[in-house]
Order: sequence, then C-alpha cells, then structure tokens
Amino acid sequence: MRASRAVDNLRTRGAQLRHAIEVFRIAGAQTVLPKRAAAPAMRNTRLL
Repeated sequence: MRASRAVDNLRTRGAQLRHAIEVFRIAGAQTVLPKRAAAPAMRNTRLL
C-alpha cells in the first residue's frame, strides 16, 4: 500500500507540474508572442 500511495503522489505531482507549465507557456505565448507563434507552442505542451 505504501508503494502504491507513493506512486499516486508522484503521478498527481507530475500532472500538476505539467498543467502549471502548460498554463504558464500558453499565458506567456499569449502575452509576449503573436498568435501565430503561440500555436506551435501549444502543440508542444500537448505532446509533453
């Protein structure tokens, strides 16, 4: 049970980190880059 809990914690942390990175990338792309440059950035975040 301890091992499975640790794995679940790692998965949730990884998902949270990925979501945060994706949000920051999309927000940065919308504020700094033009919309044309934001599209490939969003594609890359989906692959990761």
